[in-house]
Amino acid sequence: MVVGYGGGWCVPPEFHLLNLGVHPDFRRMGLARDILKAVFSAGESRKCGTVVLEVRHDNAEAIRLYEKLGFVKVASRAKYYTAGEDALVYIRNQSAGGFPPA
Repeated sequence: MVVGYGGGWCVPPEFHLLNLGVHPDFRRMGLARDILKAVFSAGESRKCGTVVLEVRHDNAEAIRLYEKLGFVKVASRAKYYTAGEDALVYIRNQSAGGFPPA
Protein backbone atom coordinates (compact mmCIF):
# COMPACT_ATOMS: atom_id res chain seq x y z
CA MET A 1 0.00 0.00 0.00
CA VAL A 2 1.23 3.50 -0.84
CA VAL A 3 0.75 5.78 2.16
CA GLY A 4 2.16 8.97 0.64
CA TYR A 5 3.75 10.52 -2.41
CA GLY A 6 5.00 13.82 -3.73
CA GLY A 7 6.66 15.13 -6.82
CA GLY A 8 7.09 17.90 -9.27
CA TRP A 9 9.48 19.28 -11.80
CA CYS A 10 12.58 21.38 -11.58
CA VAL A 11 13.31 24.10 -14.10
CA PRO A 12 16.09 26.10 -12.43
CA PRO A 13 15.81 28.21 -10.45
CA GLU A 14 12.26 27.02 -9.70
CA PHE A 15 10.76 23.76 -8.46
CA HIS A 16 7.05 23.33 -9.13
CA LEU A 17 5.35 20.96 -6.68
CA LEU A 18 2.71 19.13 -8.70
CA ASN A 19 1.36 16.54 -6.29
CA LEU A 20 1.45 15.72 -2.61
CA GLY A 21 -0.79 13.16 -1.00
CA VAL A 22 -1.01 11.10 2.18
CA HIS A 23 -3.51 8.29 2.77
CA PRO A 24 -6.19 9.47 5.23
CA ASP A 25 -5.27 6.74 7.76
CA PHE A 26 -1.70 8.07 7.92
CA ARG A 27 -2.30 11.81 8.14
CA ARG A 28 -1.14 14.01 11.02
CA MET A 29 1.95 11.83 11.52
CA GLY A 30 4.42 14.16 9.81
CA LEU A 31 4.54 12.20 6.56
CA ALA A 32 3.60 15.13 4.31
CA ARG A 33 6.31 17.22 5.97
CA ASP A 34 8.87 14.42 5.46
CA ILE A 35 7.87 14.02 1.82
CA LEU A 36 8.17 17.77 1.28
CA LYS A 37 11.57 17.79 2.95
CA ALA A 38 12.80 15.10 0.53
CA VAL A 39 11.28 16.92 -2.46
CA PHE A 40 12.87 20.22 -1.39
CA SER A 41 16.24 18.54 -0.94
CA ALA A 42 16.05 17.04 -4.42
CA GLY A 43 15.12 20.44 -5.83
CA GLU A 44 17.97 22.21 -4.05
CA SER A 45 20.49 19.69 -5.37
CA ARG A 46 19.31 20.61 -8.87
CA LYS A 47 19.69 24.36 -8.25
CA CYS A 48 15.94 24.91 -7.75
CA GLY A 49 15.87 27.17 -4.71
CA THR A 50 12.32 28.47 -5.13
CA VAL A 51 9.31 26.19 -4.72
CA VAL A 52 5.93 27.06 -6.25
CA LEU A 53 2.64 25.20 -5.78
CA GLU A 54 -1.09 25.52 -6.25
CA VAL A 55 -3.56 24.38 -3.61
CA ARG A 56 -7.36 24.31 -3.57
CA HIS A 57 -8.62 27.48 -1.89
CA ASP A 58 -10.64 25.44 0.63
CA ASN A 59 -7.94 22.90 1.57
CA ALA A 60 -7.33 24.32 5.04
CA GLU A 61 -5.11 21.45 6.24
CA ALA A 62 -2.71 21.76 3.30
CA ILE A 63 -2.65 25.55 3.53
CA ARG A 64 -1.80 25.34 7.25
CA LEU A 65 1.07 22.95 6.50
CA TYR A 66 2.45 25.08 3.66
CA GLU A 67 2.32 28.27 5.70
CA LYS A 68 3.97 26.52 8.66
CA LEU A 69 6.79 25.51 6.29
CA GLY A 70 7.36 29.08 5.15
CA PHE A 71 5.23 29.30 2.02
CA VAL A 72 3.61 32.65 1.25
CA LYS A 73 0.43 33.13 -0.78
CA VAL A 74 1.23 35.25 -3.84
CA ALA A 75 -1.74 34.84 -6.19
CA SER A 76 -4.89 32.92 -7.03
CA ARG A 77 -6.02 31.14 -10.16
CA ALA A 78 -9.73 31.18 -10.93
CA LYS A 79 -11.27 27.86 -12.00
CA TYR A 80 -7.85 26.16 -11.94
CA TYR A 81 -9.11 22.67 -11.09
CA THR A 82 -11.25 20.43 -13.29
CA ALA A 83 -14.38 20.95 -11.17
CA GLY A 84 -13.97 24.72 -11.57
CA GLU A 85 -12.47 25.27 -8.12
CA ASP A 86 -10.07 28.14 -7.56
CA ALA A 87 -6.45 27.61 -6.57
CA LEU A 88 -4.15 29.65 -4.38
CA VAL A 89 -0.55 30.01 -5.53
CA TYR A 90 2.11 29.70 -2.84
CA ILE A 91 5.84 30.27 -3.11
CA ARG A 92 8.79 29.49 -0.85
CA ASN A 93 12.36 30.63 -1.28
CA GLN A 94 14.56 27.86 0.08
CA SER A 95 17.49 30.17 0.76
CA ALA A 96 15.38 32.16 3.23
CA GLY A 97 16.29 29.98 6.19
CA GLY A 98 16.33 26.32 5.27
CA PHE A 99 13.69 23.83 6.30
CA PRO A 100 11.79 24.80 9.48
CA PRO A 101 12.08 22.44 12.45
CA ALA A 102 9.18 20.11 13.25
